[in-house]
Amino acid sequence: MKILIITHNFPPDLGAASFRMESLIRFLSEKHQVTVLTAYPNRYKSIKVEMKDNFNENVKVVRIPSLKQSNNLFQRGISFLDFFLKSYIIARKLVKGHDVVVATSPQIFSGFLVSVK
Repeated sequence: MKILIITHNFPPDLGAASFRMESLIRFLSEKHQVTVLTAYPNRYKSIKVEMKDNFNENVKVVRIPSLKQSNNLFQRGISFLDFFLKSYIIARKLVKGHDVVVATSPQIFSGFLVSVK
């Protein structure tokens, strides 16, 4: 089975949402092909991180640039909207080759991406 997972936060971003997605994807990739549509890490400017998008041969990570997240509610909303719009365009292409689409929060607009056809 081919699974598309859409998540704004993914390692090496630090946070609960990122860690949950990493665990889920490791589990699913043991038996399925998984594509992850996510943003580049952007929350921690002071931390130098190495992106390791090669979990195993069953996982493909597609990263899109999006606006930096902020503690300011308005700016955070704009960042979420930016990720949604860019993800929508890419997800329309990716969804055709997948059997299941999973979209995660806390990015509120991700739920709408499940309906992409």
